[in-house]
Amino acid sequence: FGYPAVFVNGNMGAGLHEERLVMRLPDEARTEFLALPGAVPFEPMPGRPMKEYVVAPAALLGDPGALHSWLERSLRYAVSLPPKEKKPRK
Repeated sequence: FGYPAVFVNGNMGAGLHEERLVMRLPDEARTEFLALPGAVPFEPMPGRPMKEYVVAPAALLGDPGALHSWLERSLRYAVSLPPKEKKPRK
């Protein structure tokens, strides 16, 4: 997307998109996260959600301890994923 992001073995764990913080979470954690007031699935374009990604609500951004905990969970998930294979250049 052209915005800063954290990648582990080619898998994005978290990043910025426009003015939003986006995190990648596994199913159970994502369900828990989406129960937070203001949390929504990440859609880089309307109607085009990215399956495992969520947008952090403003209240979370104002709570450094909680934000750190969610970012840690996001990065742990990215570490658990198999490395992405590099695609050959065309």
